[in-house]
Amino acid sequence: MMRHLLKKIVGIFVLVTAMNMMITFPANADVEDFSDVINRFSRDFAIPAYTQFNEMSEKAMQSIDQLCRQPSKEAKATTQSAFSDLVASWSIVEAIRFGPIRDKNRFEKIFFWPDPRSRGLRQVQRKLAEMEEDTVSVPLKFEGMSVAVQGLPALEFLLYGTGNETLTSGIRSGARCEFAAAISRNIFQISGDVLGAWTVDGGYADYLSRASEENSDFQNNSEVMQSILKSGSELLLLAANSKLGSSVRNSVEKAKPKRAPFWRSNLTILNLSGNVHSVVQMHERMQLETLVSTEDQSVADQLLFEASRVQKTLKKLESKASPWFEKLETSNAHQLLQYVQIPMNSIEQALSVSYPELLGLKLGFNSLDGD
Repeated sequence: MMRHLLKKIVGIFVLVTAMNMMITFPANADVEDFSDVINRFSRDFAIPAYTQFNEMSEKAMQSIDQLCRQPSKEAKATTQSAFSDLVASWSIVEAIRFGPIRDKNRFEKIFFWPDPRSRGLRQVQRKLAEMEEDTVSVPLKFEGMSVAVQGLPALEFLLYGTGNETLTSGIRSGARCEFAAAISRNIFQISGDVLGAWTVDGGYADYLSRASEENSDFQNNSEVMQSILKSGSELLLLAANSKLGSSVRNSVEKAKPKRAPFWRSNLTILNLSGNVHSVVQMHERMQLETLVSTEDQSVADQLLFEASRVQKTLKKLESKASPWFEKLETSNAHQLLQYVQIPMNSIEQALSVSYPELLGLKLGFNSLDGD
């Protein structure tokens, strides 16, 4: 009896195994799931964003060169306007936190932040003092130098920080303007290198579309999607908790205005608004909502709704011409800045939790863990 039962069980197992072997799955099913969305990320979001950043960095470089050649209040105003456009374009590409921008410390060279102990600022000030003391002007090269003196925060200090009035005073502007011009050329060079890495034949855009077991970074399209969603999620975490939260804090009395990026140029809100807009733009151009069922469309609707709440609040704050310092010292403005962190965190949750769950992805740890 037992032998007959065992024989029957083995027979069933063999039959099931044979049936499973007969079942065929579509080749590269994973590629079919996300390939269109990944291609749209590269073609419709990443490449246009890097193109604009490259164009704005060239505009800033040209305006600074003009300021150095013919110092004047008008030239300085034009340069500061170009810097604002540059920050706005950077605020969009900040959402792309992987790929060529991470090679050779490019990201940090452009945006060395946060700098809680002002170590980067002190390095910029020391380098400026050295250049002002030198009697012979030598072209500034950043090879082997700290990333803190090469990018947007350093350039902001030179254009808006202590002593910036010398930029319009002829010969006295030499070292400071030369330093600013060198940084602008550096940013333009890096932005061009990154754009080229994305657009060249066989470059990073193609690399993302060729996820496979032979690909050292992405074995399948699910891993590419994880990196894209994680990138947007990280930016929202950084914007809500570090850029805004660490500066606004719990009360007007405890606020730390200087912990926010671009406080000297009063472009903090521009940067925050651009960060949120970048995630919305990425979501729309990728057409992420097409990946989820009709029943699950609420995740896309919620993301866009929360983003509109953020943008309306930031626009209201930006319409007041008061500097960043005064906003943090005003009870009403401070409350709005505290409030705006809530919908920003909701957007982050949509990218790090809701979408991954619906798409069967696991985002895992992000690069901000432990910061």
